[in-house]
Amino acid sequence: MNRCLLIDADAVSRASLSRYLGCFAFTVRTGASVHDLQRLSHAEPFDIVLLDLSLPASHDGMDGLALCRWVHEVAGLPLIVMSDPAQAPGRVQALECGADDHLCKPCEPREVVALIRAVLRRLTKGVTPT
Repeated sequence: MNRCLLIDADAVSRASLSRYLGCFAFTVRTGASVHDLQRLSHAEPFDIVLLDLSLPASHDGMDGLALCRWVHEVAGLPLIVMSDPAQAPGRVQALECGADDHLCKPCEPREVVALIRAVLRRLTKGVTPT
């Protein structure tokens, strides 16, 4: 069973996607903020992080892009970012900061499952994502 950390400020999206992932044998923990991601990633092991790129900045100024860098460099976890299609420059920057892939919001739940599996499969085979 794969362990997924889902961080999304939208409570409805977060709950819906979490339930859906659970139907595909993912253990999902959720949070709504930069602080939640950092706290949960230190508290327990995860196989992958799903991150809403448009999270509000934390009190110390860490925004979605800084969090991508943190997940990549400090937590060392595979990362899929989710963002509004209008955030194209942010999406490219997130990929440059260490995200392994990207999804446009609103996300098609089945596509999320397929992309998580693809990222994890690439990592287990030792293939560097392009």
